[in-house]
Amino acid sequence: MFSASGEGDHTWSVLAAAPTGFLDTQRLTARVVDGRIVPALQSVQMRVDLDDTAAPSGLLSLRLYAGRLAGEASRMGDALAARFEGPFVVTCAVPRR
Repeated sequence: MFSASGEGDHTWSVLAAAPTGFLDTQRLTARVVDGRIVPALQSVQMRVDLDDTAAPSGLLSLRLYAGRLAGEASRMGDALAARFEGPFVVTCAVPRR
């Protein structure tokens, strides 16, 4: 999952299941769905203030390069579509017993 912030109070969140070999190719292109997430299908959601809107369909393209993530969410209407680029940071959480 990753998120990107835009102008005003807009925040885009993407839930994606990366396909095998993603770390080798450092590219991902997948259809956006409003449903179960499996490799090649992603979910894109936009939040403005406290309201969430999920994209019913569309296309997500991502590329990793030089420690940065660049991408585009498209074919989902102007309100949800976006281009983004920024530092790529990996975080991990491990539950404690």
